This record gives sequence, structure tokens and C-alpha cells, in this order.
Amino acid sequence: MMTSNAVNKEMPPEMAKLLFDSFAFAIFKDFPEGIEIGIDYSSFRTGPKFLGIKLIPRGVHFIYISYKDAPRIGFFHHFKEREIMMKKWDKKEETFIDCNLSSEEEQRIRLNLKNIDKNLGAYPFATLKKWTALSHYVDDKLVEKLNPNCGRITSQTEFVTQEQKVKQNLEESGKGFDEVDRENPNRIRFTDEAGMPVLDVDINQLISFTNIPQITIDIVDKRAGVDNSVLLNKLLQTYPKNKELECLLGEFQYSFIVFLIGQVYEGFDQWKRLLHLLCSVSADLPKHATLYDKLFLTIYHQITTCPDDFFKDIMTADNFINSTLSLLFANIEDNDQLPTPFKGKAAKTRRLFEKKFNCSFNFNDA
Repeated sequence: MMTSNAVNKEMPPEMAKLLFDSFAFAIFKDFPEGIEIGIDYSSFRTGPKFLGIKLIPRGVHFIYISYKDAPRIGFFHHFKEREIMMKKWDKKEETFIDCNLSSEEEQRIRLNLKNIDKNLGAYPFATLKKWTALSHYVDDKLVEKLNPNCGRITSQTEFVTQEQKVKQNLEESGKGFDEVDRENPNRIRFTDEAGMPVLDVDINQLISFTNIPQITIDIVDKRAGVDNSVLLNKLLQTYPKNKELECLLGEFQYSFIVFLIGQVYEGFDQWKRLLHLLCSVSADLPKHATLYDKLFLTIYHQITTCPDDFFKDIMTADNFINSTLSLLFANIEDNDQLPTPFKGKAAKTRRLFEKKFNCSFNFNDA
């Protein structure tokens, strides 16, 4: 855990002033003492006078909040230079609410920043390199595309009743739902056979991940005939022209961050689906050599940035990672159209993975 005092002791005063005048701030108003607030790869435990985080570099960051050991509630935010973002604590609901600051309110806070400087924890620059390695393909447009409608990412699933959904649809069309009169003395109720309310997952909470086929281990293990080149090409065509690689790798990183830092399993599911798709391409590997060159580095950063036991637990859980990466390395080895330097880089990456996990990525051994 990184504390603001530790950061300030390491930073020269001149540098601190420069950052103070140009970097962003996240203000947390009325937050209770002892709450966990994380930003990127570090977290703070709030003290009695904690008011926020200062010196946040511009770009996309992931912030999460955990109160009384409840599941984390996180969100991606693209900070602009000198931006001031504010969240306010709702004591009754025991969560935070978004504050849309007017230009006057933002200016008033800005003029008061130096007065509250001692109450602001500094951004943990010691872990900035790790965060950049995990997220450098995630930009503001991708965040806007993938983020849930509610803007928050959490494993604490909320449900809505069929009654609530109908009411919302009617209200949006200008019709009432709760009116009770002689002809309609009772409100509409939706129940199952046991008389319980019919519940659906609140779609506003769902992350808008790209639709990728479900992963099954038996498909991964069947090397012969497995080639998802067509599927990969179709997926790339859904992204903006000349941004295909960055968008795909960005979603790969976004998914991983949602799981690793947000602790939401749906992120891991999507990460596995994307990995399986990328590792089961054979015929079009030469066409996408640049993509795979970037993929090696992305996976390497994900593996080396995480705790040592993180991937080892995943590796032993269902053998998915071992089988999938072994399939990729086998496809590369078998493809005579790939340039020698690329094959050499793939072989080096394979050796790094084998050393990291102390296992073989030979397809016949997977």
C-alpha cells in the first residue's frame, strides 16, 4: 500500500509544484474514515481528514472503493490535464455519488487546493510504470464503448423486477404505470410459479464486451482443424479503421484490469475468450504478425506485473492457459510463412513463460 507521505518524501519540491499545477485531482467529499480507495495498482486507507488524491497523470485510470469489506465498486476515468473530479459519499446508501461540477464550482475548489494539500494523498508514482504496462492500449474512446451504462464496475450484481422494467418503459414513452382507478384497482405484478417476483440482472450494470464465442477446453485440446482466422478478421472489422489492433488489445487489457483490480470475474471470462480466439488462429498468422508481436508484450506485462501466485493459480485451475498458449506456439512453429525474426521472438517469449511458470508449453505436453 502506498501512502502520500512516502511519495512526497521521494519527490523534490520543484517537481511537486510542477505536477500540482498541471496534473489532475480526485476529490472525495465526506468519505468515512477507514474506507479503502484504490487507484490503478495501489490503494489508500482513508484517515479522518482524507479529502482525495492529487497529482494524477492525465490519461485513463481505474479507481475503486470498498466499504466495510463489501465488493469493490470501480470505474474507469479519463483524466484531462488539470481536471478536478469529485465524488461525494452518500451515508444513507453507503456508497458514493457522482458530482458534475460547474465551471464555477471547479474554480472554487482549484483556488482551495493548496489549503487542503495536506489532506490529499499523492498519486503513487512508484507503481505508475506497472499501470502503464497494464493499460497503455486503453483509451477514452474504448472506455466509453465498454463501460456499463451506470458507469460503475462491480461484482455486486443488482437485479430489477419485471414490474420495474415495464414501469420504466412506460414512463419513457410518457405513460403512467402506478395509477390506480376503478377500472384498474390493482397494480401489475409479475411473479413466478412460487409467487416470487421475476428478477432480471440490471442491464445498466453489464459491461459492453465484444461478443466472443464461449470457451471450452475440449475445443482447445483439438489442435487439428482449429483455425479461427475468419472469426478474428470479422472481429477486427468491427473496430475503427487503422485502430483495429489497438482496440482489440485495449479490450484485452480492459478485461484483465476489470478482473485483477476490479475483482469482477466477467473480466476474466472475456480475457480468456479473447486469448483463445487469438491463440487459435493458424492460416492468417502471417497477415497478423504485428498484432501477435504486440500481444506477446501485452501478456508478458500482465504476467510479470501480477503477484507470483496469481497466474499459477489460474494455470492449475483448469489447464486453460497452458493449453491455449501451447496451441499458439505450436501454430507459430508449424507456419512456414512467418518470418524468422518473428519466430525467434515467439520462441523467446515461450521460454520466458516456461521459466516463469516452471512448466512446458509444448502442445503435446499441455
